Amino acid sequence: MKSLLTFNLLSVGKEFSNHWVLKNINCTLQSGQSCAIIGNNGSGKSTLLQIIIGNLSSSTGTIDRKLNNIPIDLQKLYKHICVVAPYLQLIEDLTAIEFLRFHATFRPWYEGINEYSILQKTGLDRVAHIPIKKYSSGMKQRLKIAQAVFSQSLALFLDEPCSHLDSAGVIWYQNLINDCRQDKLIVVCSNNPIEYDFCEKYIRL
Repeated sequence: MKSLLTFNLLSVGKEFSNHWVLKNINCTLQSGQSCAIIGNNGSGKSTLLQIIIGNLSSSTGTIDRKLNNIPIDLQKLYKHICVVAPYLQLIEDLTAIEFLRFHATFRPWYEGINEYSILQKTGLDRVAHIPIKKYSSGMKQRLKIAQAVFSQSLALFLDEPCSHLDSAGVIWYQNLINDCRQDKLIVVCSNNPIEYDFCEKYIRL
């Protein structure tokens, strides 16, 4: 039986310093769906993502998070999700191979995947033993996306995933997501259709 991860948002809102960034968001997200959170800059896309995954609390409303229809402890949610976002940084003093090996100690890869195959799929195998701090911004973004996509998880949250990627990198991202969608929940925060054109569901802010 495949696991089902569900997020049920009911009247969710967020206020910062007497300014409402989000109001009355109602939506259900679950494994097997792909959803884009779209809106102009400053509309609250990243804020909503952080509320969904529990990094921020909402000012109003509730989010029911369930695994196989059983409420899941927020402290254990991280075991089932992967996040790619501008505010999450790589450990840049490590080489790519060292970073991926470290990551694998707490989040296993899918069967048949290892650190070297990930680097080959990202085109970074030639710089596997070079410190990440020497990478270009596009190379770092590829590594961030790949370590999330190839980790075993029920949900993948992507905040502006194509930032820093060139045209070839965008095509690489699109192909990678199409190959990995399967039974995952995928949520993309973006105002650029090239990042979310595969999504069948939308939250418009």
